[in-house]
Amino acid sequence: MRNAGMYERELMEILGERFFCVRSAGSHNVDVLVCKGNLCMMIECKTTKSDVYRINHTKEKMQWEQHLFNAKKYNLMLVYAVRHIGSNGFQNKWFFFIVNLPDDPVPHLRINYDTSKDGNPMFKLSKGYNLVAFLMMVNHSRVVYTDSTQTATVKLEIPAPANPVVK
Repeated sequence: MRNAGMYERELMEILGERFFCVRSAGSHNVDVLVCKGNLCMMIECKTTKSDVYRINHTKEKMQWEQHLFNAKKYNLMLVYAVRHIGSNGFQNKWFFFIVNLPDDPVPHLRINYDTSKDGNPMFKLSKGYNLVAFLMMVNHSRVVYTDSTQTATVKLEIPAPANPVVK
Protein backbone atom coordinates (compact mmCIF):
# COMPACT_ATOMS: atom_id res chain seq x y z
CA MET A 1 0.00 0.00 0.00
CA ARG A 2 1.24 3.47 -0.89
CA ASN A 3 1.48 6.21 1.70
CA ALA A 4 0.06 9.73 1.32
CA GLY A 5 3.47 11.18 0.47
CA MET A 6 3.66 9.03 -2.63
CA TYR A 7 0.41 10.54 -3.93
CA GLU A 8 1.64 14.05 -3.13
CA ARG A 9 4.81 13.38 -5.11
CA GLU A 10 2.73 11.91 -7.95
CA LEU A 11 0.68 15.11 -8.11
CA MET A 12 3.84 17.24 -7.99
CA GLU A 13 5.27 15.27 -10.90
CA ILE A 14 2.10 15.87 -12.94
CA LEU A 15 1.79 19.58 -12.10
CA GLY A 16 5.56 20.18 -12.12
CA GLU A 17 5.55 20.15 -15.92
CA ARG A 18 3.55 23.41 -15.90
CA PHE A 19 4.05 24.95 -12.45
CA PHE A 20 6.64 25.51 -9.74
CA CYS A 21 5.74 23.04 -6.97
CA VAL A 22 6.94 22.69 -3.38
CA ARG A 23 5.88 19.86 -1.10
CA SER A 24 5.42 20.35 2.63
CA ALA A 25 6.32 16.97 4.09
CA GLY A 26 4.73 15.71 7.28
CA SER A 27 1.26 17.26 7.00
CA HIS A 28 2.31 20.34 8.96
CA ASN A 29 0.42 22.63 6.66
CA VAL A 30 -0.79 22.32 3.10
CA ASP A 31 0.59 19.37 1.11
CA VAL A 32 1.75 21.14 -2.06
CA LEU A 33 2.23 24.81 -2.92
CA VAL A 34 1.90 25.41 -6.66
CA CYS A 35 2.82 28.69 -8.37
CA LYS A 36 3.06 30.14 -11.85
CA GLY A 37 3.28 33.87 -12.44
CA ASN A 38 0.84 35.59 -10.10
CA LEU A 39 -1.16 32.42 -9.45
CA CYS A 40 -0.44 30.52 -6.23
CA MET A 41 -2.47 27.57 -5.03
CA MET A 42 -2.44 25.67 -1.77
CA ILE A 43 -3.26 22.08 -2.68
CA GLU A 44 -4.35 19.59 -0.06
CA CYS A 45 -4.11 15.98 -1.30
CA LYS A 46 -6.56 13.34 -0.14
CA THR A 47 -7.28 9.77 -1.19
CA THR A 48 -10.45 7.73 -1.13
CA LYS A 49 -11.69 4.31 -2.16
CA SER A 50 -15.24 5.67 -2.25
CA ASP A 51 -16.86 8.02 -4.75
CA VAL A 52 -17.00 10.70 -2.00
CA TYR A 53 -14.32 12.15 0.27
CA ARG A 54 -15.76 13.50 3.53
CA ILE A 55 -14.15 15.82 6.04
CA ASN A 56 -15.65 14.56 9.27
CA HIS A 57 -12.85 13.85 11.76
CA THR A 58 -11.77 16.49 14.26
CA LYS A 59 -8.22 16.68 12.87
CA GLU A 60 -9.50 17.10 9.31
CA LYS A 61 -11.97 19.80 10.38
CA MET A 62 -9.20 21.71 12.14
CA GLN A 63 -7.00 21.36 9.05
CA TRP A 64 -9.87 22.61 6.83
CA GLU A 65 -10.32 25.70 9.04
CA GLN A 66 -6.56 26.36 9.06
CA HIS A 67 -6.40 26.10 5.26
CA LEU A 68 -9.31 28.56 4.89
CA PHE A 69 -7.58 30.97 7.28
CA ASN A 70 -4.20 30.76 5.49
CA ALA A 71 -5.71 31.02 2.01
CA LYS A 72 -7.55 34.18 2.98
CA LYS A 73 -4.63 35.66 4.92
CA TYR A 74 -2.10 35.12 2.11
CA ASN A 75 -4.53 35.53 -0.79
CA LEU A 76 -3.99 32.02 -2.14
CA MET A 77 -6.33 29.74 -4.01
CA LEU A 78 -7.26 26.69 -1.95
CA VAL A 79 -7.64 23.44 -3.87
CA TYR A 80 -8.47 19.96 -2.61
CA ALA A 81 -7.08 17.28 -4.92
CA VAL A 82 -8.70 13.91 -4.30
CA ARG A 83 -7.07 10.81 -5.77
CA HIS A 84 -9.33 7.82 -6.17
CA ILE A 85 -7.74 4.47 -5.38
CA GLY A 86 -9.62 1.28 -5.94
CA SER A 87 -11.79 -0.37 -8.48
CA ASN A 88 -14.65 1.41 -10.16
CA GLY A 89 -15.17 4.03 -12.85
CA PHE A 90 -13.06 6.56 -10.94
CA GLN A 91 -10.06 4.26 -10.61
CA ASN A 92 -6.64 5.91 -10.35
CA LYS A 93 -7.73 9.42 -11.24
CA TRP A 94 -7.34 12.85 -9.67
CA PHE A 95 -10.29 15.14 -9.01
CA PHE A 96 -9.91 18.83 -8.12
CA PHE A 97 -12.16 20.99 -5.96
CA ILE A 98 -11.54 24.74 -5.84
CA VAL A 99 -12.69 26.16 -2.52
CA ASN A 100 -14.34 29.57 -2.49
CA LEU A 101 -13.36 31.35 0.69
CA PRO A 102 -15.98 32.70 3.11
CA ASP A 103 -16.87 36.33 2.36
CA ASP A 104 -14.81 36.25 -0.85
CA PRO A 105 -16.01 39.22 -2.95
CA VAL A 106 -14.69 37.57 -6.13
CA PRO A 107 -15.44 33.84 -5.97
CA HIS A 108 -13.03 31.83 -8.09
CA LEU A 109 -15.54 29.42 -9.57
CA ARG A 110 -18.83 27.75 -8.99
CA ILE A 111 -18.73 25.65 -5.86
CA ASN A 112 -18.18 22.05 -6.90
CA TYR A 113 -18.33 20.45 -3.47
CA ASP A 114 -21.22 19.79 -1.10
CA THR A 115 -21.84 20.09 2.61
CA SER A 116 -23.11 17.23 4.77
CA LYS A 117 -26.11 17.55 7.10
CA ASP A 118 -23.77 18.50 9.94
CA GLY A 119 -22.09 21.22 7.86
CA ASN A 120 -18.89 19.37 6.94
CA PRO A 121 -17.43 19.60 3.43
CA MET A 122 -17.72 16.54 1.23
CA PHE A 123 -16.23 16.12 -2.20
CA LYS A 124 -18.21 13.98 -4.64
CA LEU A 125 -15.83 12.77 -7.34
CA SER A 126 -18.56 13.11 -9.95
CA LYS A 127 -18.52 16.88 -9.31
CA GLY A 128 -14.73 17.23 -9.30
CA TYR A 129 -12.76 18.72 -12.15
CA ASN A 130 -10.56 16.15 -13.83
CA LEU A 131 -6.92 16.99 -14.50
CA VAL A 132 -7.50 18.33 -18.02
CA ALA A 133 -10.39 20.59 -16.98
CA PHE A 134 -8.48 21.83 -13.91
CA LEU A 135 -5.38 22.70 -15.96
CA MET A 136 -7.52 24.49 -18.57
CA MET A 137 -9.08 26.63 -15.86
CA VAL A 138 -5.91 27.61 -14.03
CA ASN A 139 -4.01 28.26 -17.26
CA HIS A 140 -6.72 30.73 -18.34
CA SER A 141 -6.71 32.72 -15.12
CA ARG A 142 -5.71 36.33 -14.80
CA VAL A 143 -4.88 38.65 -11.92
CA VAL A 144 -7.37 41.32 -10.90
CA TYR A 145 -6.35 44.08 -8.50
CA THR A 146 -9.15 44.47 -5.99
CA ASP A 147 -8.18 47.53 -3.98
CA SER A 148 -5.94 50.59 -3.85
CA THR A 149 -3.11 48.67 -2.19
CA GLN A 150 -2.83 46.58 -5.36
CA THR A 151 -3.79 43.39 -3.57
CA ALA A 152 -4.06 40.78 -6.29
CA THR A 153 -6.91 38.34 -6.51
CA VAL A 154 -6.82 35.56 -9.04
CA LYS A 155 -9.99 35.49 -11.10
CA LEU A 156 -10.77 32.55 -13.31
CA GLU A 157 -12.74 34.07 -16.16
CA ILE A 158 -13.76 31.13 -18.25
CA PRO A 159 -16.87 29.16 -17.36
CA ALA A 160 -16.40 25.80 -15.72
CA PRO A 161 -16.04 23.36 -18.62
CA ALA A 162 -17.66 19.99 -18.75
CA ASN A 163 -15.14 17.31 -17.89
CA PRO A 164 -13.73 16.15 -21.21
CA VAL A 165 -13.44 12.44 -21.74
CA VAL A 166 -9.81 11.37 -21.50
CA LYS A 167 -8.95 7.97 -22.92
